Amino acid sequence: MFQSVPNNIGLQNDFYGEPGQGSLDDGITNIEKDQSARLDKFRSSLEDYQVLSDKIPELVISLSVRSRWLREEFAQKINSMVSELSANLPNHMPKLIQDQPQIKMLKRRGISQKVLDDALQDFLPKMQSLISAEQKKIRRYAQAAHNNALGKALIPEARVMNCNLLHWTILVRPPGTFILSDVGPIFKTAINRYKALPDKGDPILAVALPFSHTHLLIGTREDSEFPTIDELNSASAKCSYEFFVSSCKSDEVQKLSTVIGDWSSMVSEQELKSIAEECFSTLQLD
Repeated sequence: MFQSVPNNIGLQNDFYGEPGQGSLDDGITNIEKDQSARLDKFRSSLEDYQVLSDKIPELVISLSVRSRWLREEFAQKINSMVSELSANLPNHMPKLIQDQPQIKMLKRRGISQKVLDDALQDFLPKMQSLISAEQKKIRRYAQAAHNNALGKALIPEARVMNCNLLHWTILVRPPGTFILSDVGPIFKTAINRYKALPDKGDPILAVALPFSHTHLLIGTREDSEFPTIDELNSASAKCSYEFFVSSCKSDEVQKLSTVIGDWSSMVSEQELKSIAEECFSTLQLD
């Protein structure tokens, strides 16, 4: 836990590519003009009030899909998957190639299994080295893929529709009440479970977007009660990827800092291992 200023947090030049007219960065800037004015209006409120604007789902989804954590999580998981596949090559490659026509042809020409095994053992480290070299480019690939997706839809309509049935309210509380997660809005998808980005088909029970230590935008179903402040702050901390922002230091904030990242991962490391194992078990070389 440390003290900082906004310039030291979340600042990255050319995050959305090169700026300029017609660029992705330019498109986001145009969207932000309207969103910024709306948030300023919300922030000036002195008491709770219900928001009737149909633009709120667009605001929430826009902030969700273009966040840094999404790109970083995608790159990290791809990197972990490639590492898992690479580490398992020595265990699975001999079985994968033994029935290949080229191998059978070499055996018919008198090449012994030992020679083939030695050649494979010499080849595997070189292949793993090539994979390792490509892994260093994954972050750049992730940026390109993320920006390409945003270029097609800055505000994905399907995700907006999932939030259209929610009722939106601005909550105003005393100074220091809310913490701000580095993932932006959080989505309640089940009892005692929130996500930084819901999966396709997840029921959305509530959406929370704290935008200052005193103000929070909450969307709930018509028959639902507001989550408690403790629940919202706990969920914000658990969904945070690397940090959250608080206006004050306290024992409660210190406690919340210990659960950062508990709910931020899209896929667990164990699930990645299982996926890698399944890939090898079903893979057939042509």
